[in-house]
Amino acid sequence: MHGRKKRGIQISEEERIKKNEQAAKIGQMISDFLAFRKDITKITDPLEYTAVMVKICPEINTIYNLRREIIEKTLGTLQPKDRYNFLLKELKLLLPLMQSNPKSYCLWHHR
Repeated sequence: MHGRKKRGIQISEEERIKKNEQAAKIGQMISDFLAFRKDITKITDPLEYTAVMVKICPEINTIYNLRREIIEKTLGTLQPKDRYNFLLKELKLLLPLMQSNPKSYCLWHHR
């Protein structure tokens, strides 16, 4: 707590290499996402793509903004019962994310 020095967690060299590779992979995915953001037609299923990105990086607001734009366009073409099912599916995606990231402002704002 206060006044105590933080003790470092010892990780093996293999774990450190694995974490660095994972961080590089996530960084590349974010770069690709930002490129796709400029031209959404490159993605075959943008809702599925953004769902994967949200699960990996729940703190990036740009993902939620793109997701919101796609949802708004889609809702305009659906019947009321289909709208309900569509939004229910969205909430089912977000609920586990909110439970695992309760302090994510981006996630709560999107909800």
